[in-house]
Formats: sequence, C-alpha cells, structure tokens
Amino acid sequence: MQIAVGVTWLIIALSGPFIRRYIRLKVLHSRLAHLLIDHKKVIITDQQGSVTVENTLLQLSDTNLRSDSQLELSLSQKEQVPGSGAMKKAESHPSLGLPATYRDQDVYVKVLAHGMSLKTFVKDSSYSATIVTLSRLRHQCLAELHGMYLHDSALTVVFERPAKGSLKNTLEHNSFFHDVDLRLTLLGNIIEGLHFIHTSEIKYHGELSSGICLLNDRYTIRVALAGFQRLTSKLQARGERSGFRRLFFPAKKDLTTSEYQQNDIRAIGLIMQEMFGDQTVKKDNQSVANRMERDVETLMRSCLDQNPSNRPTSSSLQKRATSLKFASRSVVELLMHRIQTHAETLEQEVALRTDELIEEMKKVDDLLKEMLPIGIIQKLRNQEAIEAELFESGTILFSDIPAFSHLVSQYTPNEVLAFLSQIHSMFDLVVADFDAYKVETINDSYVVASGIPQRNGERHALEVCKLAVRLRIAGASVTVSAAADIVVCPRIGINSGLVAAGVVGTRMPRYCLFGDTMNTASRMESHGAANRIHVSGSTRSLAMASSDNDSLKFTSRGLITIKGKGQVETFWLRGLEKPIH
Repeated sequence: MQIAVGVTWLIIALSGPFIRRYIRLKVLHSRLAHLLIDHKKVIITDQQGSVTVENTLLQLSDTNLRSDSQLELSLSQKEQVPGSGAMKKAESHPSLGLPATYRDQDVYVKVLAHGMSLKTFVKDSSYSATIVTLSRLRHQCLAELHGMYLHDSALTVVFERPAKGSLKNTLEHNSFFHDVDLRLTLLGNIIEGLHFIHTSEIKYHGELSSGICLLNDRYTIRVALAGFQRLTSKLQARGERSGFRRLFFPAKKDLTTSEYQQNDIRAIGLIMQEMFGDQTVKKDNQSVANRMERDVETLMRSCLDQNPSNRPTSSSLQKRATSLKFASRSVVELLMHRIQTHAETLEQEVALRTDELIEEMKKVDDLLKEMLPIGIIQKLRNQEAIEAELFESGTILFSDIPAFSHLVSQYTPNEVLAFLSQIHSMFDLVVADFDAYKVETINDSYVVASGIPQRNGERHALEVCKLAVRLRIAGASVTVSAAADIVVCPRIGINSGLVAAGVVGTRMPRYCLFGDTMNTASRMESHGAANRIHVSGSTRSLAMASSDNDSLKFTSRGLITIKGKGQVETFWLRGLEKPIH
C-alpha cells in the first residue's frame, strides 16, 4: 500500500511540469484565439492590379497544442480573381508590407518572421505576450492591429490601412497641406502617438518615419508598426540562438530601451525637417508664422542633437507641443474653425460691401433724380410701362441769355462751355430751394416747371414767380472770365396752364413736357427783355390769388402780339428788388 502511494506521488511529481506547461499553453491559446485570422477573408492586391485570394484556414483545437504535424496550416490552392479597376490602387511602402482588404476594411499585411509554426510561437510566452500587448494598444494616433496568421511557416500580421495614405506621400503630392497650421497639427498627432508608445508596455517604436505615419479619412495621423520592432527583435533573436549560428555568427548586441527611445526622438526631428524644410509652406500670418518657425526649429535641433542624451524625452516633447498648441485642434476642427472664421469675416465684408453698395446706389439715385422724376425712376427699374400724364394746371419757366450769340462769336468753345456750366450750376442751386423741377437745358436755355411732376395745388405759379426773381439776381452775378466787363442778364418768360408730360426714348430717356402752355411760355421768354421777367396773364392771376404774394409786384406791359394768340396782355414781374438795367 505504501509502495502504491509512493508511486502515485512520484508520478504526480514527475508530471507536474508537463501539466503546468499544458495549462500555460491552454491559457496562451485562449489569449491568441481572437487574433488568428481566416485567410479566406484576406484579399491581397498585387502590383498588376489583380487580387490574390489565399484560402488558409487555421484550425484551433486542443490537439493543435500537442503535435507539430497537427499544428501546420492546411493550404488550399491559390485562386486568381481579376481586380483591375475594381479596387483603388493603394500606396505601398517597404516597411508597411502589402496593401490588402480584410472584412471590407483596408489593411496592410506584413511578414515578420519565417520558419515559424503555431506551436513554436505559443510555446515561447515572450512572442505571444508581445503580440497580445500590441493588439491591446488603443490610441487615436496609432494604427490598430487586426490580427495575425501563419502561412508557409511565415508569421504575418494584419493591421489598419488608413484611407489617405502616408504623411510622406501627402507632403509631396497634396498642396492642400502646404499650410503651416495643418502641418503643425499633424506633427502634434505624431508626438502624441509617440508619447503614448513610450509610456506604454512596448516602450519604443524603433521604425518611426514619415512613411509609416498614415492619415485616416479625418486627416488624423495613425502611426503604424508600433511595437513591431520589439516583436521582430525577439523573433530574430530566436534564430540566432541556434548552436551553429551562435558558433559562427555571434549575435549583434541589441539596443537598450533608452537607446531606442532616443532614436525615436531623432526620427521625430527628421520628420519635422521634412515637414518644415519645404519652401512651399504657406504662412497666412507672417508674424505668428515666424514665431512658430523659431519654436519648431528649436525643437527640431534638440531632437536632432548628435548627443542622444541631450535629446528631449517624449514626455517633455509632448508638453512642449501642448504648450505651443500643435494639436489643440484636429485637421477637421481646424478647417471647420477656419470656415466659420471665414464665414464671419465674409459676413462682415458683405455687410461692409452692402453699405458701400447702398451708398453708391444712393449716389446713383441722387444723380437719376436730377435727370428724371422719382416716380419715373421706380417704374423704369421695375420695367413698367410709362404712360403720358396730363396735368390740368402747372407753371413753366423759360430762360435764356440774349448775349449768348455774341459770346459764341467772340470766345473759344471751352470758354463758352465754362460760362454755361457756371450759370446753369448757379441756377441749379437756386431751383433746389423751391418746389420746382428742372426740365432741361439746351445751350443757353433753361427750363423749369412747378406742379409737374409733383402736383402742388395752385401754388406752382407763386413758386415759379419767386424762383424767377432769384434766377434774375443769380444770373446778373455771373461774369465771363474772358470778359469781366460783360454782365450776364437772363431773359425769363413764364406761363401757366394745361401740360402733358411723359418719358421719351429708352436710351438716355428724357422727361419731356408738351402742350400749348409750353409754347406760350417760350413766347413769353422770346418776347421779353434782358434782365426782365415776362409773365402771362394766367400766371399773374394764379400768383396773385395766393395768400402769401406780398413779395410780388407786377406791372402791365400792355397788349402785345403773340404768335398763334393774337393781342395778349402780359406783365413784367418786378418783385421787391430794384430793377437792374
């Protein structure tokens, strides 16, 4: 009995290591199960644009852990599927591996080691622990590991392939990223990703470059191959441990974690050199850009220091980048902020331009009002038909310069034009003070109407009479610069009655008055005298009927012959002023 018990304990003692090893393998197997990928779902794009579907099924069972022969992968025949034009050609980089798709996601596949079996991989806990650690890395600036597979004794990993390609390719071919703020944002993403790597379990990157910094569809940097150097070093060290290799090819001394981290910092400096050494970088705000250039150059020089111990750590680099606000916003947020700022600036610009436009339109309106009545202007703008209008009562004033023919014969055209501009401008200032409308000027003739186009009851006669007195005084004050001794004395005629008014023409339209009243007013002017105001009887009657006519004084001229009218009594309007002879 004692012998049986002793034998039992002996068996247990001897089998203990095997049991523990089996349990360890089972645990590792369970940890790796979610990382093993079905080859049927991996489609690799070749250089000719076709795709190769590798049907490799990984069978995981308890027996997989017990014999090498059962652990080998069963490989099916490769099938060629035409894919020319069906898939967008992906950017390829030697360090990244081959572009592929996995479950409708863009991925890279990269061979890490050859001569590897699943049993060997599982038996060495350092391999499996490292690959599990890599699969658990999660950061917005790191490319995710999807899984792994073994094929032809080659260990291959599958990891994320962001949509916009590498930073290196983007800087070389996308002019959109010539903007310095966008590049600073991307640099901030890289520094954040490296800081996370250095403070995680994998401790260093080892292969950092602009070629493996990838941009996703939101233009955020996703650093690829994080931890792959660590895993590759372990796999290479396994091959160098064989007796033959150890005897004839002594293993190279591996770098320390600190040395790897210092190399990563130097890689950041090289990336900064690529990003900001380009002369095409755009600088919107020159003063801010100059300050940022100095900060970036200082940071870059410290990262590229020849003495590795003088280079900053990832933590100090990340703090410096944060203080400089390299990645305070993502590229999308930065662009949205710019769009919003541009929209606000545009709104202000539009408001300013609108005010300027309104001011210019006001000037145009003021000019048009001098040429056409306001009501006519509105109708012309609205492309409305303008019908002739009949005014039952209105007063018309005609004025000319009797000495004008003498001036024309004695002086140059420029001097005559200067004279006409001076006297008509003087008349325009006077008319602006009365309820009257300037109709037109023809050579020395000046035509004014009241009660047209704005009706003013029976006041139009009084308004024009007062206006005539002022025009006579204004005309007498104008002299010819070439002949200062000549006093200009306007001849004025006034008549009241029925008037028809309307716009004539479509190009340079004119507001014209028609009717017998116009003809008679013209006759009053032509039958008058220099420095005199010749008034018809109808105008005198309307003016005297007004309540505030105390300032007007009329003198009968007697009967005169008017063409088409016969003998008509007319009047001189003297006003309160002393006549000028």
